[in-house]
Amino acid sequence: FFGEESDRGWAVTGLATEGKLKLDDLGVTYTLAHFEFHAPSEHTVLGRHFDGEVQFVYQAANGRPGPIIAVFLDSSLDEENAFLAKFWPYFDNKQHDIQTGFNPYTQFFPNNKVHYRYIGSLTAPDCTEGVPWLVFLNAVHISSQQLHAFTSALVNLPQTYSARTNNRPVQALNGRDIQTVYQLDWKFGEGAAGIPGQDEWASKYDSCGQTGQSPVNLPQVSSNVRSWNSDIASQLVVEGSCTRYLGASGTYMWSVEQLDTCDDGRLKLRYQKDGEDNMTTYTLAHIELKAPSEHTVSWRHFAGEAQLVYQTEDGRRGPIIAVFLDDSEDIENAFLANFWPHFNNQQHQLGKGINPYNDLFPTFSSYYTYGGGSTTTPPCELDVPWIIFTNSVPISTLQLNSYRAAMGQMPQTADTMTNNRPTQDPIEISQVYDKSWNVLGPDGSLTG
Repeated sequence: FFGEESDRGWAVTGLATEGKLKLDDLGVTYTLAHFEFHAPSEHTVLGRHFDGEVQFVYQAANGRPGPIIAVFLDSSLDEENAFLAKFWPYFDNKQHDIQTGFNPYTQFFPNNKVHYRYIGSLTAPDCTEGVPWLVFLNAVHISSQQLHAFTSALVNLPQTYSARTNNRPVQALNGRDIQTVYQLDWKFGEGAAGIPGQDEWASKYDSCGQTGQSPVNLPQVSSNVRSWNSDIASQLVVEGSCTRYLGASGTYMWSVEQLDTCDDGRLKLRYQKDGEDNMTTYTLAHIELKAPSEHTVSWRHFAGEAQLVYQTEDGRRGPIIAVFLDDSEDIENAFLANFWPHFNNQQHQLGKGINPYNDLFPTFSSYYTYGGGSTTTPPCELDVPWIIFTNSVPISTLQLNSYRAAMGQMPQTADTMTNNRPTQDPIEISQVYDKSWNVLGPDGSLTG
């Protein structure tokens, strides 16, 4: 590549020397001509600028401008971007060789491929119009050092030395449409345009139409509460705490993912399924948030439901633990506040370790449990054990409203602004314990 420091910024050019990166758009093939850096971002989302924007500029075989793909940069996590690090020191107007090939499609673009499309122009003279733009919704990370290396160089360039920025202001739409592009296989609410809604999931996913579906309506706790039996009770094992997570914004919910990157060990659950002789150890895969709750108690919904989804070491589905969220007292949930601002599909570092067993679960830990349930979204995996606490934990109105507002922007929930599956046919609620959890330390000692 050629690391170019031009009069208006940095760009990576000369990419045609060792193979070409191509884009097929609407039946036409374009070649990546160069990619350039802007700080702050040129495009905005809801009026907000990002720290930077990388623009991949394509051209047709005859040299005419082709589409431009834009990726936002976010330095809030302060982690180096490995893809950009291949080029960052080398903006010296010289040719450079990279020992291994690079591919921005797999190494740089966001995992979530939701993007905006519109017809615009080049953002610097001669401002050629009729240029298709594809702008990813989610940002990728960049370190503050990488960002500073770029912005500090702007003072030395002729066209940016006074402004110390190289972003063109946002322009008027003048009647142009902006499309949001995403792929949907199913949705909440009613189906549309061949995409099955909740009542039609079984037409595409056989498991969603079988017996043993979740969620279900739960009975009020009564005299049917069984006494504690340590031989078949669930036991929690806490191995350290998590200080890193991925705050994921999907097509129908926010979730806390990639908890297996915990610095101090993984969060685990020991659980013995009905019919099994021994306990199995499961790892917490992710935490999902639903609003309103999916399970009901005497047909009453709660404001929300946090679901902790477990899996075995080889990736098989394990139990799901659910905690009801109640907004009646308008109290902020301190555990959820760790994640609430950061659902941008980026890795985040917490200032302290998190432990849902101590920080989220209700103090009085009586719970319902039933086996033979399912996951609550397609493909509706079967034979899933559920554990649902009888007591709820608080969530503030502000936290709840921010989540509801976000669902209005998610493709599968834009119509309903809810992401809960209705209750399904009754399942036998086989075990209801009125006893606190056994929480074990890493060495197996009883801690609470």
